[in-house]
Amino acid sequence: MSDRKEHISDEPRQISAMDMVPLFSSVIFLGLALYIAFFFDMPDKSRQGDAYMIAALTGSYGFWKLWQGISKLRSKE
Repeated sequence: MSDRKEHISDEPRQISAMDMVPLFSSVIFLGLALYIAFFFDMPDKSRQGDAYMIAALTGSYGFWKLWQGISKLRSKE
């Protein structure tokens, strides 16, 4: 337990702009998925199921980017 306290500093970590890019892009993809799923109206209602699949794929990519960004930030600690 004392070894862990030696590595912890009171100084805040500096996060660069390049560290924030995966997090920012994940928010964009998650927002796009929500827009497609809830607000996008297809002119042909028979294709609405396809729009939900596209929203699901876009959202899963957004979650993957979010996980990747958080893992990258945690690995720098």
